[in-house]
Amino acid sequence: MAKRQLLQKIGYGKETMSMAAGYLVSEKLDGIRVFWDGGVTRGQPKADVPWANTEKDDRFVKKQVSTGLWTKDGHPVYAPDYWLDALPKVFVEGELYLGRGLFEKLVGIARKQTPVGHEWQGVKLVAFDAPHVLEMLGPGKVSYRNYNTMFDGNAVDLIFGEVACIAEHLDFEERAKWLADRWPTCVDQRLLFSTGLMRQFFKEVTDSGGEGIVLKARSNFWTPHLAKNAFKIVPIHTSEGILKGFKTGKVGKEGRTLGKIGSLILDWGGKRLDVSGMDAPLREFETGAMETWAEEHPGVDAPSDFSGDFFDVGMRVQFEYKELSAYGVPKNARYKRIRHED
Repeated sequence: MAKRQLLQKIGYGKETMSMAAGYLVSEKLDGIRVFWDGGVTRGQPKADVPWANTEKDDRFVKKQVSTGLWTKDGHPVYAPDYWLDALPKVFVEGELYLGRGLFEKLVGIARKQTPVGHEWQGVKLVAFDAPHVLEMLGPGKVSYRNYNTMFDGNAVDLIFGEVACIAEHLDFEERAKWLADRWPTCVDQRLLFSTGLMRQFFKEVTDSGGEGIVLKARSNFWTPHLAKNAFKIVPIHTSEGILKGFKTGKVGKEGRTLGKIGSLILDWGGKRLDVSGMDAPLREFETGAMETWAEEHPGVDAPSDFSGDFFDVGMRVQFEYKELSAYGVPKNARYKRIRHED
């Protein structure tokens, strides 16, 4: 059975395969994914909220309090009171959005534990869906990255009767109409009946600085799993960084890389970036002693004097990625080639 998450996950689709006619399509916003619980938990201690992620809260000196606005990982977003006061009492998910090309600025605003009021004046919560409350918060285990919790049913009771929410199986077209009647700023959904029109819309969005597009089948039902009939389509970006070192491999989703190079550590504009995706022959360390050390120390940074059969520290490494993380670095960066000097 698919692993249950807090929100519905939308994966990447290949343009040639996923641009099917009859999907609702919208621009993929360059924002931070969040959900708003209608304000029902606002002011409560974070630890008392069933869906709150408290796994690393011991690092905070100040006790965490809910704002009602949550990241997809179950952490509160500290927006100013005047901004939260303006949100309707509706259970929705969407994106905090500042505008095209302003993602890093938005992250800097939204990550502050003490919000700066004037910085939020241009930030909008653009809604794109309304979760099925029973599916999202009903009894069961939720597991997502560093977020693991068990719902016992009390979470649903916090929402029912307190805010407008969806508690029945509506398809996406019906949910979009439900949202439009209750939320002031929704993602513009359009129904395109040909692949050609979708490609044209994709080009218009990306040529004008947008990230890409999102396709959802009208028949999509909301579940807290990877959606099988919804896709993100974004351009593939190419960049490069300076090789600073290696992280040792281990047995995992990259295959059996124990004793090998697990990922390359790059300096990307002053930020650390781990890049993987190399073919097996490129993962060899230079000596047997290095391989032995790597096997005994899986998943850690190798000593600074390590080198590979193919890679040397100081090389320029080119990689591909689809989007930036909340920390402003490429997500899931994949090795492309060594960038030789012209």
